Amino acid sequence: MKRKILVINDDVALLEAYKQILSLGEYECLLASNNEEARRALSEETLDLIIQDLHRPIEDGIEFYAYLQEKHEYRDIPIIIISAWVPDSISSIGDDPAKRKYRVVLSEISKLSDKHSFPVIIEVEGYLTTPIRSEEVLNLIGSCLES
Repeated sequence: MKRKILVINDDVALLEAYKQILSLGEYECLLASNNEEARRALSEETLDLIIQDLHRPIEDGIEFYAYLQEKHEYRDIPIIIISAWVPDSISSIGDDPAKRKYRVVLSEISKLSDKHSFPVIIEVEGYLTTPIRSEEVLNLIGSCLES
């Protein structure tokens, strides 16, 4: 059975590009252009992974991350952030390599929205800055799903 991955990005062309990349890895790709569509996908499907951008209108990726952390049933879904925002730091957390997570500190995120005080600290399974390569994305997805 194919692993289900939800990709959230407000750029429709990028969503289609991610769909093509994920088809190379034989993953089932669900697409959402905003947080409302993403919440609907969460309620209708059992997801193996979420890939999201941070910068989206109305509700951004930080707000969606907070939503996932608030809901017990979604906390364990691995998250990969792919964004143009370069983090101030990324550090590995935890002792178990099978449950690899990274603490990402973003101080410039306050320029994204006045909703966030800075720095914003998130804990995710992967963080890539754009531009990205297909192999890089597929390798990161593979390492997240095998743990």
